[in-house]
Amino acid sequence: MLETNLLRAVMKSGRDTGERKPGTINDVWENMIEGLVDPASDMTEDEKKEYERKIEQKMKMGKRLTSEELNFLRVYNPELYKSAMRVEILRKSLQNRLKSCRSKDEVNSVIMSQMGTIRSMKKDPDREYIAAMVREVVQKFKESGAFARLPEKTPIKEKTRKASEKTSEEIWKDDGSEEENVFQMAAFFSSLQLDCNQISRMTELMLGV
Repeated sequence: MLETNLLRAVMKSGRDTGERKPGTINDVWENMIEGLVDPASDMTEDEKKEYERKIEQKMKMGKRLTSEELNFLRVYNPELYKSAMRVEILRKSLQNRLKSCRSKDEVNSVIMSQMGTIRSMKKDPDREYIAAMVREVVQKFKESGAFARLPEKTPIKEKTRKASEKTSEEIWKDDGSEEENVFQMAAFFSSLQLDCNQISRMTELMLGV
């Protein structure tokens, strides 16, 4: 993204002077910083509206947003940005749960659990985005080689081992449902009265990126 903004700055500098060559170093840096602060500095108002519409449509399809799209929302639609960050937390959690499954039966159990949770979110404003994300993640996982290699049933030894284990996560959670805890944390996160930069930093820490 930095390289893209630098290139745009150089081209913009040349256009402003009516020449096909870069402007001064100060011009380049000034224009590049403008591009970083405002990701849509070269867009008209109509173009911004259309870009935002496409981003929201992408969320409704369960697709993952690019860093540039997230940055646009951070600047121009903070509320939708919070929703997008919440969806990404849930996406990461679901992907991890699916990867930890030891059989196709376990995968189906995770899916059914997620569907039940979504059905209970009737008044949640992000329900449509979350449901679409779950469908997208599940479809991609089921089409992967990892899913194809899983046995139909969990081996008896594996079931016994899991039943005897008590992880730190299980000690921490208080309602007996990991996915409900994740949804509750994401809902709380979405409702926090923080600026977008704080939300971005918190999300990166939670996702380990």
